[in-house]
Amino acid sequence: MNSRMSTRAGLLATVCSLFILAAPAGAQAAESQIASGASNACAINSNSLATCWGFNLDGGSTIPTDLGTVKQISPGAFHTCALTTSDQVRCWGGEMYDNQGQVNVPAGLGSAKQISSGAAHVCAIKTSNSTVVCWGANDSGQSTVPGTLGAAKQVEAGNKFTCAIKTSDSKVVCWGIKDYGQTTVPSSLGTVKQVNAGERNACAIKTSDSKVVCWGTYNAFGQRTVPSSLGAASKVESGGIATCAIKTSTKKVVCWGKNNAGGSAPSTLGSVTQLSAGGSFMCAMKTTGNKIACWGNNSSGQTTVPSNFR
Repeated sequence: MNSRMSTRAGLLATVCSLFILAAPAGAQAAESQIASGASNACAINSNSLATCWGFNLDGGSTIPTDLGTVKQISPGAFHTCALTTSDQVRCWGGEMYDNQGQVNVPAGLGSAKQISSGAAHVCAIKTSNSTVVCWGANDSGQSTVPGTLGAAKQVEAGNKFTCAIKTSDSKVVCWGIKDYGQTTVPSSLGTVKQVNAGERNACAIKTSDSKVVCWGTYNAFGQRTVPSSLGAASKVESGGIATCAIKTSTKKVVCWGKNNAGGSAPSTLGSVTQLSAGGSFMCAMKTTGNKIACWGNNSSGQTTVPSNFR
């Protein structure tokens, strides 16, 4: 969702939860990363400590007391995974209501350099050879990495599908569910520098002109239709029914899709350095002070950023 999928929207919308801080009250909070799940969000502060807030029915927002310092965090629907500063993958949550093995990190994984959580599956890029390993739910083949993929420079787990950028040619390869064409990469896409897998759509930023291209046949709220005025972008994030990007020229967020699902960025947001899409909300890290702002659906407190991160 960094994935980001509201596959159980009815349940997620009716459960209230609280945020759990890994750092003590009053600790410095100059965040180094913001990441969004289906209905929760997580951040890493300047001390490399993780914090999560929002939906917490199955413990996905409860940071393990022995987690220690981390360099990346990636929440899914009921679970969360983190990449520690020693390059080890840790996962938690998702054991009672949605246990599909997504928190069971493969014993032979070894060190990793990037992770990504989908709704109920997780993928990582191994440090040793840059190959992709996925685990968890595999009902649509989302965890079955194509044998021809080879080394990858980025992997993105979405809702029952996965996309990766090949190291050899910077092309996108997607696999998993095909019901909305989300794994059918446009033949004209060419090389890319970033890819994002959402709920039923995928987007990428082209290497040639930094323009955003989105695909998938589901476009009920216009979330796949990139505004012609966007121009070059440095980051794109697609959630359930909204998509946002960071415009290169202004460093400001441009959104499209359903307004109350993250498709309308706050007018006071200003320039940002990071962007992350949840199931029906968005979060960004502001350039000024590295503070976090979230907007969209707040049914589980996912856009209520803890006070020491605002």
